[in-house]
Amino acid sequence: MSDSLPRLTAALEIAGADALVAASSANVVYVTGFRSLFRTVYPASESYAIVTRDGTALIVPTIDAPAVVESDADPTHVVCHGRFHLALDDAGAAAQ
Repeated sequence: MSDSLPRLTAALEIAGADALVAASSANVVYVTGFRSLFRTVYPASESYAIVTRDGTALIVPTIDAPAVVESDADPTHVVCHGRFHLALDDAGAAAQ
């Protein structure tokens, strides 16, 4: 869980807002603690974090799903978008 969440949920309460949407890479990291290597390599890729009083959703490209699982990020929901294809040969090695 991001250390910023108590502050963000308090800000939602004060503002009377239902949610906060983080769209920039820096803000997604701030809200969730998840830093996408894929987004670093491909800055045009889209990742978002949505904070409500009830939890945090992390929306990432499908290729980032394993990285989210292995990270210290602890969103209450993870949603993947897009397709990720990995072609393997008969021996299970990545096809060229």
